[in-house]
Amino acid sequence: LLPLLLLLLLLLLIVLLLRLLLLFLFLFLLHLLLLLCLLLLFLFFFFLFFFFLFLFFFFFFFFFFFFFFFFFFFFFFFFFFFFFFFFFFFFFFSFFFFFFSVFVFVFLRLLILPLLLLILSYFLFFFFFFFVFFFVLFFFYFFFIFFFVFVFFFYFFFFFFFFFFFFFFVVFVFYFFFFFFIFFFVFVFFFVLFFFYFFFVFFFVFVFFFYFFSFLFFFFFFFFFFFLVFVFAWFFLYTFFFVFVFVFFFYLFFFFFIYFFLFFYVFFVFFFFYLLLFIFLLFLFLFFFIFFFFFFFFFLYFFSFYIFFFFVFFFFFFLFFFFFLFFFFFFFFLVFFFFVFLFFFVIFFFFLFFFVFFFFFFFFFFFVFFYVFFLLFLSLFFFFFLFFFFFPFFFFFLFFFLFFVFFFFFIIFFFFFSFFFFFFVFFFFVFVFLFFFLFFFFFFLLFFFVFVFFLFFFVFFFFFFFFFFFFVFVFLFFFLFFLFFFLFFFVFFFFVVFFFFSFFFFFFFFFFFVFVFLFFFLFFFFFSLLFRLLLLRLLLLRLVLLLLLLLLLLFSLLLRLDFLIHILLLLRLFLLLFLFLLHLLLLLRLLLLFLFFFFFFFFFFFFFFFFSFFFFFSFFFFFFSVF
Repeated sequence: LLPLLLLLLLLLLIVLLLRLLLLFLFLFLLHLLLLLCLLLLFLFFFFLFFFFLFLFFFFFFFFFFFFFFFFFFFFFFFFFFFFFFFFFFFFFFSFFFFFFSVFVFVFLRLLILPLLLLILSYFLFFFFFFFVFFFVLFFFYFFFIFFFVFVFFFYFFFFFFFFFFFFFFVVFVFYFFFFFFIFFFVFVFFFVLFFFYFFFVFFFVFVFFFYFFSFLFFFFFFFFFFFLVFVFAWFFLYTFFFVFVFVFFFYLFFFFFIYFFLFFYVFFVFFFFYLLLFIFLLFLFLFFFIFFFFFFFFFLYFFSFYIFFFFVFFFFFFLFFFFFLFFFFFFFFLVFFFFVFLFFFVIFFFFLFFFVFFFFFFFFFFFVFFYVFFLLFLSLFFFFFLFFFFFPFFFFFLFFFLFFVFFFFFIIFFFFFSFFFFFFVFFFFVFVFLFFFLFFFFFFLLFFFVFVFFLFFFVFFFFFFFFFFFFVFVFLFFFLFFLFFFLFFFVFFFFVVFFFFSFFFFFFFFFFFVFVFLFFFLFFFFFSLLFRLLLLRLLLLRLVLLLLLLLLLLFSLLLRLDFLIHILLLLRLFLLLFLFLLHLLLLLRLLLLFLFFFFFFFFFFFFFFFFSFFFFFSFFFFFFSVF
């Protein structure tokens, strides 16, 4: 019996060492989890900072130019201070939890574990962690290379070059050097292109013939033209076409810097927002990944019997949650842009047909009419550029049809009304979630001082010239125009503001809920960790008592003390019963925590979801009815 008892003692020591090793793996994962929580908090407030920075310039612009919107400016400051309140609140508690976790980590290490086991556990964990890390990295490396580069690379080339480069060929070299830099910023944009490629593929034959006749039209009627031949191995019939651009001298020198800054920053910042969202979701996924391993070692340490069940459960639970979060944000952005631009489409075509009607009705007021119509159509000119993201073929046809019809009317007034074109460019540039407004605001002032003299001279000249002959008609026309014009801006601004704030409410409440959930999780977790310390002491006590019992059993067997053997076996039975109750207590605690977070999660998610969308649809239908 002595070798058998020694073997049992050895096995007991091995089990004890393994449990201590799992404990340190569990604590180390906890530490990584806390650090990742801090990183998520930082990314969240970093994103909110630029979000409020955009709001600041957005309202500053309209407060400066439209005095009757001043109350939105103060309404914004309310959210601005509200944001900083939560900013300091979350960061205060995050640092508090950080130092508290460090304290608990060091305390446990100094309390129960020797340095040798610490080094061993760190070595084993880093070996396992880097093995998994490099395996995942290697897998995703080949996934991105073979899937995105060789599959979506064609669609990116097709849509990006074809629908954008022929509008500003003068900056082709610049875009060529930045191509691979932009390519990795359009992760979400690939899916949009992929979708609209199959949605508009049946237009390709008609596109080919339209481009061919458009090329002939450019060749015979304009001064400058550029053409590019894109020959693809795939879809040869659809993808063999000419891309060409005409550039007049005024058009080239007067708007080169506008195109250069505007379009590059439009795409760059648009991709930057998606990149920031992708980084946030990536770190969120890493958070759940470490969270999963944390629970894995946690349950391995306590409930070896149920390890497979919890492994499968938590893996699929967080995997589902991550993909739900990712696709939810992606489709929400997609639907948001779709409805907003659809609203623009209806509004602008309403005004387009309105002015076309006045053009044929007051044809002899030619110059007075195009003072207004050129203003509108140049806004549509930039408006179609943005729509090439979403409806490329249809707007391409419409744009060139209108452009060919009214081109010679535009070129007459091109120089005098460039100031108004820039105003509309700036207006839509603000709307597409960009935050380079200060630069364009100074640009706006510069254009104002340069062209205001020519503009006012031109306007007063027309008024003086038509004063005696067309006073009644001119007054009627301008009265109707400005009436509809300011009505449009008033309704449009209210729609944009409340749509934007509804999106902001939903965005803010959702992330607020996520981090409140993290906050409560950390809060209750560290209280449970204190309870865990007490349980660890009891477990260590139980292990020590078991060792003493085994030693006493060993001596009793050697000394043939049967009565003592029965007493020790009875004590061991009570110790095992105590251990069983202790594990039941831990299981009950985990069950209560799980139920708490489960109901907490669904209740707050439903509440914020319902509130944000109720806010959005109420204001949407209200102002839609007003309009």
